[in-house]
Amino acid sequence: MSRAGSNVLFDSGLATACKEDRAALCGDVEAGSARVIRCLQDHRSSLNTKCAAALFDHEVHISEDIDFNHQLKKTCAYEVSELCKEMPHGHGRIIRCLERELDNTDMSKECKAEVEAVMSVQAKDFRLDTRLKGACEQDINALCAHVCNAAPGQVCGGSVLHCLQENQEKISSQTCQDEVFYFQLMEVKDFRNDVILAQACRQDVETFCKNIEPGDGRVHICLRQNKDQLSEPCRVEETKLAAIEYSDIRLATKLNKLCSEEKAVYCKEVKSGRGRMIKCLLDHMAEPDFGAECKEELQKRDEAMKSDIRYDKAASEKCKADIDTHCKDARMSFRGEASVLKCLVSMFSELQKAHAKSGAAFTIGVVGRCLSKSVVEGQNLGQQCKGLVMAAAPKDVRAYYSTPEASSAFLQTITAMQAATGMGPLLVDQESSVTVSGWLALGCIISLIVVLFGSIAWALKSCLSPDRPHTTYLPVKDGDT
Repeated sequence: MSRAGSNVLFDSGLATACKEDRAALCGDVEAGSARVIRCLQDHRSSLNTKCAAALFDHEVHISEDIDFNHQLKKTCAYEVSELCKEMPHGHGRIIRCLERELDNTDMSKECKAEVEAVMSVQAKDFRLDTRLKGACEQDINALCAHVCNAAPGQVCGGSVLHCLQENQEKISSQTCQDEVFYFQLMEVKDFRNDVILAQACRQDVETFCKNIEPGDGRVHICLRQNKDQLSEPCRVEETKLAAIEYSDIRLATKLNKLCSEEKAVYCKEVKSGRGRMIKCLLDHMAEPDFGAECKEELQKRDEAMKSDIRYDKAASEKCKADIDTHCKDARMSFRGEASVLKCLVSMFSELQKAHAKSGAAFTIGVVGRCLSKSVVEGQNLGQQCKGLVMAAAPKDVRAYYSTPEASSAFLQTITAMQAATGMGPLLVDQESSVTVSGWLALGCIISLIVVLFGSIAWALKSCLSPDRPHTTYLPVKDGDT
């Protein structure tokens, strides 16, 4: 079996099926050291059906163990003995170990190039990744059986891998979940590991990122910097990958590294995935001890999330039905310009009625608080701007913002309470409007009511209590009656 990986003559099935193609395409290539096999792989599109099928079966075989992959084993002999010496052979474990050590400075350029070539082959078809195939066979049959019905010898081209990603929440096996996450990590690092994206962006990479060395997500960064100029197929695929990356902080290598301490301090109980960790960090970004570098990188992430709802995993999942119903046109036409978010805000009143428990759509910061004040004061804001402010208002005070009359009555009520208790313009000033909101405002109102009625009760008791008869006792001397 090991010899078959190095010499086509030891794989009788492959040698027989590819006899004509070997003579026509690789006639000058000497057998041995996997040279003929590599030649056939380079001419895959020109092979006859039987040869292509036999070659694919051979590739599945050599993916199972580095001992069957002659070129990889020979090129990476030192790395295997030093970096993976504790790893047992079989089940693709050594190959996976080498993939994980790609950034190790002790790995030679030749070995790194060979490992990257193996990864590129694995990305073409899930069956060429022995670990993922074994872990996900049951879930693939359940979720993605319809995706690829390739003819013998034809690869699926990454379609099954994309299907697993799109149905990641439905995957039942934790081992399969882990393998899909590993594939995502690899495609985030190197665009070539995502066959569909690499094909869609081939010309764009050549145009905008020709001098960028693949690896560490550099090509993805380059493509996103030129997103307004990308071809439509490339833009769509790059956006899909960015949405996956934004859903799990472990896929954002730089952010994960810069925020390691903040994760341990503020979010140690939070499980990664589905945007949970990033949301937790955003919620604690105002903490006094929050790192500046982590905050800066989070702010970049936050800006992107505001521009495209697909980058906000929780919002895109919870709003999916409403987007499909009310904002289908915006979803079909958007190019990262917050078009879907704008549509949802414009429909906020209707959506609020449909979802009784709806809260604030997002927070609006200092400028937003100023605009909220303008709404309360009854000033004329643009209809779309007012809609944004209404969507961001806490649901327990949104009723007071609904109409100028309600806002005015709200202010007059609090002002009257202040005047009755002699507190002055502590909470409300007719010149500066409301300075508290949400649960704090509700607590203040309850406190004012308690103080007001307590004061009234005390005053009534003092003024209206009737005189009671009393006896005065005086000291007397001895003998006095």
